[in-house]
Amino acid sequence: MRSYKITVLMERVSEEDGVEIAREFADVLAARGIAIRDSDETVRSAIGLEHGEWPENLGLALEGDLAGALHILVPKAVPQAPDLGLGYSPN
Repeated sequence: MRSYKITVLMERVSEEDGVEIAREFADVLAARGIAIRDSDETVRSAIGLEHGEWPENLGLALEGDLAGALHILVPKAVPQAPDLGLGYSPN
């Protein structure tokens, strides 16, 4: 198994919201077994929140914070349930 780093750039987010999002990531990591366990105190993941400058465009991000990334994911502005893409309608 290899180690990986996830870089998340967020604009217009308060520090409080950033910490809340980091805790949600921590919950995901724990649910996937990538966290400290009771019987094994080995650290398997760590999340850091730091201040960063928002790049002017994606090209600059690719040259800076995201340089060397294996995959780039850009979230949509409006979250949708996965089913909606398959023609699912709750009505």
